[in-house]
Amino acid sequence: MARFVMNAYTVMCVGAVTASYLYHRWRNGYYSCSFYSIYKYVTMIENAFSLASALQFMLSAMVLCLVGVQFLSIENPSSHCMQIMWMAVYLTCMLTEVFILCWFGNQLIIKSLELQNAAFASPWLGTDSTDKLFIIILMERSKRPLQVTAGKIFTLSLDAYTNLINWSYKAFAVMRNMKNNVVIFDE
Repeated sequence: MARFVMNAYTVMCVGAVTASYLYHRWRNGYYSCSFYSIYKYVTMIENAFSLASALQFMLSAMVLCLVGVQFLSIENPSSHCMQIMWMAVYLTCMLTEVFILCWFGNQLIIKSLELQNAAFASPWLGTDSTDKLFIIILMERSKRPLQVTAGKIFTLSLDAYTNLINWSYKAFAVMRNMKNNVVIFDE
């Protein structure tokens, strides 16, 4: 999914969107169908990967808290160096996998918001009324950023990544407290 989000992000002009670039593309009729194509592409990506990314988020939160509990359950850490190292590597891989999805989703949001500023900065006031109307419509549509959601629950962004880490820590803290408060009754 990260590759598809990255492709949409690349289509949204990976480099800085300049006003002159946008204006020349608009004058050549490129944006009359291009923005709609990008919108359809992002919608297609969301429809295809929404459920998978939602499951990825939920399972990653569970894995993060369970690996944390497993770290706590090691009684003599100095004698289990390899086990700790492999858990740290696994934890890093899980965090990186989710971070890549969130980072590209965040970049898609940022670049789609920059499109409005680039359209406004173009020399559109000197064009005919039809071009002005199309650019105004593009600017109004660009007020609402393109975004990919995970299961229609939350948007893939760096805020969602931070929330994932917070959820994992909260679940870890609850499990740790439950483990510490276990009372064994002797008969």
